[in-house]
Amino acid sequence: MHAAPLCRLPFLCALRALVLGTSALTLVVAGTTPAHAQSAVATTSFNIRAQPLLSALQQFTEQSGIQVGYTTALGDGIRTQGISGSYSPTEALSRLLSGTGLTYRFTGPNAITLEPAPTAEAGAVQLGPVRVEGQGQSSSNPLNAASDPAISEGTHSYAARAATVAGKTPTPLKEIPQSVSVLTRQRLDDQNLFTIEDALRYVPGVTVGGSANPYLGATYYARGYALTTEQDGIPSSSSLNLGSPQFDLAMYDRIEVLKGSAGLLQGSGAPGGVVNFVRKRPLDSFQASGDFSVGSWNDFHADVDVTGPLNAAGTVRGRAVLAGTNQDFYYDNSHARSGMAYGIIEADLTPDTLLSLSGTIQRDVHHGIFQGLPAYTDGSLLNVSRSYNPDPDWSFMKQTTKEVFGALTQKLGGDWQVKASLRYRESSGDARYASTDSGVDPETDIVDYFTSVDFTRFRWFAADVNATGSFELFGRTHQILVGANYDQANTMDQYGNGPDIIGTNIFDPVVPNPHDDPTGDYRTKIEQFGVYGQIKANLADGLNLLLGGRVTHYRTSYASGNYGDAPVYVSEPLSNVDHKLTPYAGLVYDVTRTVSLYASFSDIFIPNAVETQAGGALPPETGHQYEVGVKSTQFDGKLNLSAALFDLKDRNRAYNYPSGTAFYIASGEVETKGAEVEISGSPMPGWDLSAGYTYLHSKYVKDATYQGQPFNAGATPHQNFKLWTKYRFAAGPLNRLSIGGGALGTSSLYNDPVRVPGYVIFSGQLGYDVNDHWQASLTINNIGDRRYIRTQSSGTAIWSGNYYGKPRSVMFSVRTKW
Repeated sequence: MHAAPLCRLPFLCALRALVLGTSALTLVVAGTTPAHAQSAVATTSFNIRAQPLLSALQQFTEQSGIQVGYTTALGDGIRTQGISGSYSPTEALSRLLSGTGLTYRFTGPNAITLEPAPTAEAGAVQLGPVRVEGQGQSSSNPLNAASDPAISEGTHSYAARAATVAGKTPTPLKEIPQSVSVLTRQRLDDQNLFTIEDALRYVPGVTVGGSANPYLGATYYARGYALTTEQDGIPSSSSLNLGSPQFDLAMYDRIEVLKGSAGLLQGSGAPGGVVNFVRKRPLDSFQASGDFSVGSWNDFHADVDVTGPLNAAGTVRGRAVLAGTNQDFYYDNSHARSGMAYGIIEADLTPDTLLSLSGTIQRDVHHGIFQGLPAYTDGSLLNVSRSYNPDPDWSFMKQTTKEVFGALTQKLGGDWQVKASLRYRESSGDARYASTDSGVDPETDIVDYFTSVDFTRFRWFAADVNATGSFELFGRTHQILVGANYDQANTMDQYGNGPDIIGTNIFDPVVPNPHDDPTGDYRTKIEQFGVYGQIKANLADGLNLLLGGRVTHYRTSYASGNYGDAPVYVSEPLSNVDHKLTPYAGLVYDVTRTVSLYASFSDIFIPNAVETQAGGALPPETGHQYEVGVKSTQFDGKLNLSAALFDLKDRNRAYNYPSGTAFYIASGEVETKGAEVEISGSPMPGWDLSAGYTYLHSKYVKDATYQGQPFNAGATPHQNFKLWTKYRFAAGPLNRLSIGGGALGTSSLYNDPVRVPGYVIFSGQLGYDVNDHWQASLTINNIGDRRYIRTQSSGTAIWSGNYYGKPRSVMFSVRTKW
């Protein structure tokens, strides 16, 4: 046995012993599952900048999967010139150690220890022997985190290597025939993105709208339509937009956004696309990290993340994440706080069987709910300070959200595997609030208000089982995916509308608190079950055809009655659909090893739970999307580039109330055309970049009333541009310093009759690596203090929902990682 490396700080030793259930005080560079020594000859892409040796070794572990043990004194004060390129792990480590006076040896099939290099009689340093001396203690299960190329944690990159949003298993972005954007863990950390709203605002082509009311929730659009959501690849109806709580981003490894129809795996859903939230997984070596941020308007956020093996063999691994926020806002009379706890355990039941169990709970409390400014009835905006909040300070929301998740993955031989997943989430809330309910009279400044009380409960249950693998046919290898999933969403709203406030001055409103209890009870249940399949056929060298389809069964029911009467559910036959086929096709051609061309077709299917004036059911909303594009990965996967053209058509959207009745009509056909370009990754060592531009144009192409007129879904601008970049100095007088910055820009927004001009805002950041474990940064957003309307409600923008963007703000953050 070799000597245990020394622990650097006593409290970390104790923490490690407490969390991992072991008293061994061994320091191992944090990383993912180690590779076996037998695989040390396989080449891997490395990108490690010149820096202190100890931090370089941490990056080596994360990029190679091989653990490196060392004593503190052995590596302190030593620097390495870094490496960039494809090497075997042993060759890469030899280059890192060149000139340091150190060598290494294997102490197990997946562990290395450093030691002084032997010195010859003439004083020349010789390379010591490389040999194996016993067994490592890390898991060798091929299903653990190290085997997942889509995991972004530890890559220190903005360039995703793969995504799971388009096919259940990790797929390189270059092989997905649709536009996909990924916010990696490094990107989320660098930009201090803690909420879903802040993160999606920086995704190319995505528009954040709706309400700042956390009870009602924000709304998210791509290509003019609402986005749906997945949790680790499991569909989740109605869990992203209005009324749906969202967890702190500290629990996620990455956020994947597929733009365009995702009906193959989702079933019913709008054509905007799908957001896949992917949880952090446990690592098989100890790692602890934390963040503390403080910003303008008393904005505090902190999180702690601890992971590692829970037994000596490393076959059981755990992770715990705690996060909290306490903040005021740039608008008056509003305060919020939240706290989240996330825990996950993975266990290797056999060398080919992985069980994963996780649980999350979050509590959100918000006082002083702001639902946006109204406009004058002529469409002009109020001339008020950005801090003005016309909604009453007695309003509040309290919400508790819980989620449990389980998955069992079984390897079947070769590359075949079966995975079964279950997810349950529930959220209960209590809210009282008020909002403007009319436009403002430009002559008198008079406006109406409504008041409301709501007790809500949301419940989501979803299950998915799928099998993936490859087979040989006609001398070529093809891949197949088959599966089935079930998705259920339940809502309960026990509500009461307080007295309407008719005629109060918008600049001095009098809105009393409605102390009434709920009077009504309304509930809905949406269920959909589907079977799906997709084959990726290799037609020729570099040419792959994707063909797939899903058959969906869709059911809705509702219940309504007086509060306290427990209303009975009745079926809603108007939106029930059986045996609905959603086809999908894609073609990918590898022009070179790094460049691919693609084309795809996807179908749109959304049931309409409404009735026509004649008494029949409105047909489901249907349509399709065509997309063509080019994707490229450069510098050994360090930089991703993509460009796409798309043409999307949908018809039979439920629209309006003819003759003032409660009946709907189908509004005809809308066509949306657009283009999108995106770049993400590292164009050169030390430089990280993410930028995207989207152009969108929508109009009615077949409609009796609106033929040829623009169509404006979700108050989406025709153009938007998004940028974030950061450069880390590796040498010279600026060593340990980093600079960053970004920009957000959109063209004008129009939501009849309110029009707001476009804008461009800039941000900047200065960072400093205090040492190998501590980093600090200062970020300034909206440097020019630009006054702009950042979003409009997707409904009637004259009544409310016009939000000024944040004034100039500052955030100071400190991060640590061990």
